[in-house]
Formats: sequence, structure tokens, C-alpha cells
Amino acid sequence: MYENEQYEPISLENYLEGLTYVVTHINPEVIVHRISGDAPKDLLVAPEWNLHKKLVLNGLDKILRERNLYQGCYYKENKKDFAY
Repeated sequence: MYENEQYEPISLENYLEGLTYVVTHINPEVIVHRISGDAPKDLLVAPEWNLHKKLVLNGLDKILRERNLYQGCYYKENKKDFAY
């Protein structure tokens, strides 16, 4: 599909914006283990930026610093989600 231009992968910019939203809205006590995948070069079709994990890590760090954001800064605990 990608080679036939029937699929356009997410841009790094859009991925980082979505990632920023998620990180700033999740519980600050959640430990995030992975924000980027590790596809083998010979199997990855797209997006090409996914081969460069530092682009994702440094990009997220830059956005958070520039906007003075941090994990959970918009998190709101919903008491209805907890079993008593």
C-alpha cells in the first residue's frame, strides 16, 4: 500500500504531538517503558524516522522543555474508575 501511495505514514511531527498529549495526560505514577518501536531496517517500510529512536526521544524532550510540560501535568484522577 505504501509503495502504491495508498498509505501515508504518520509524520514525526504528528507523532510527537500525539505523544506529548498522552504523556501530559497520563497518571504521573505510570512508568512509560517505550515510546518508540525497534523495527529491523530490512523489515521497516515506513515511517523512516522510526529507525532513529533519538529523534523521537530528543523531539519529545524538546517539546516538553519548550512548553514547560511534564508527565501528568494535565492528569485528572477520575474517582469513578476505581473499585472500592
